[in-house]
Order: sequence, then C-alpha cells, then structure tokens
Amino acid sequence: MPADADHLNEENARLKKELQNLQHQREKEKNEFESKIASERELGKSHQEAALQ
Repeated sequence: MPADADHLNEENARLKKELQNLQHQREKEKNEFESKIASERELGKSHQEAALQ
C-alpha cells in the first residue's frame, strides 16, 4: 500500500506542476493577445484619423 501512496503523491506533484505550467502559458498568451489587440486598436485609430484629414 505505501508504494501506491508514493505513486499517487508523485502523480499528484507531476499534475500540479503541469497545471502550473499550463496556467503560466495561458497567462503569457493572454497578455500577448491583449497587447496585440491594443496595438491594432491604436493602428486603427491612426488610420481613421489619417482618413479624416
């Protein structure tokens, strides 16, 4: 039985680390996406202002 508990603890630690990595990756992608959207909005405003002049 202790071997099973050790195996479960190892699996639990591995899954926690994997979850942490996925959450970090998701946060990074979210920040990159938000940054891209902000720059595209600014670019759109610049084009609109240029078109109105």
